[in-house]
Amino acid sequence: MNRASYVSNIRTLLQDQEIYNELLGGKEELTDSEITLALMMELEYYNNVPPALDQYELEDFPAPYQLINGAAGRSLLSVCNRHDRNRLEYNDGGVSVRVNDKADRYRPMAAAMLQEWREFVLRHKVSRNMAGFTDTYSPMGRGRGTYDI
Repeated sequence: MNRASYVSNIRTLLQDQEIYNELLGGKEELTDSEITLALMMELEYYNNVPPALDQYELEDFPAPYQLINGAAGRSLLSVCNRHDRNRLEYNDGGVSVRVNDKADRYRPMAAAMLQEWREFVLRHKVSRNMAGFTDTYSPMGRGRGTYDI
């Protein structure tokens, strides 16, 4: 999957599309560059978590859904930062207006997505590590690169 496909899928998952953003004047809440940064941060996270078995690029990542989920969570955290920084509450004559107040609702969604992603990374790395171990060691003396005991 290429970068543009990832960005499009993340937008769809987050429902960050012009048609759904009436209160934003029909604009997307996240820019393509913000989503791309989130993608690259999570791909780098995967590549740097030990053990260093494989180094992936966007195009050859083995589980695109999981990377989309992790990058969507990271993107939501970015939106939370913006909303926290720009939060405005105004009250005049009993009429209250709150602008940029979604951070408290977005943060749990972001945390859940990132938790699922982090758990996937750990399970995937353990699985890949175990697969590498069984390919190189066999107590029965069979297989590639075996050791007889």
